[in-house]
Amino acid sequence: MEARKKMPEITYASIRPLIAKERLEGSVMYCTFQCPVSGFSVDASAMVQQSAGRQIAGQVGRDVKRSLIWQLRMAFTNFISRLFGGGTAGMIGSQAAYSATSAADQASYRPQQVTHTDAEKQAAVVAAFRQVASRFRYNEATRSWTAV
Repeated sequence: MEARKKMPEITYASIRPLIAKERLEGSVMYCTFQCPVSGFSVDASAMVQQSAGRQIAGQVGRDVKRSLIWQLRMAFTNFISRLFGGGTAGMIGSQAAYSATSAADQASYRPQQVTHTDAEKQAAVVAAFRQVASRFRYNEATRSWTAV
């Protein structure tokens, strides 16, 4: 009985010759893998995973920015209110200042454009290839992948 060969570690470098297309849309990497020998091609996709450290840093940065904007908004509103006095003029000025700064406050809550590192994108390409790896065979002698 022949021992079953273990599939080699799949790395971006080892599958690079198979990558016909890779396209990032948001956090999804769409790939087309094509055998250079037979021309056989297959599509696959995978989510681009952001590292935990970058996720936490991004969230902390957003929270600090929101807090700072809120503090500046309140300070500006209070300044305008005191500038015009406590009467009707102060109330109108305070409301105008509050409304004028609302766009900056709302913008801080919009989803931020996520940027991915090359390593994160390459990891997603590898993850996509793993989904279709059974359609390819690795040749140890040539150190290359071919379609099954």
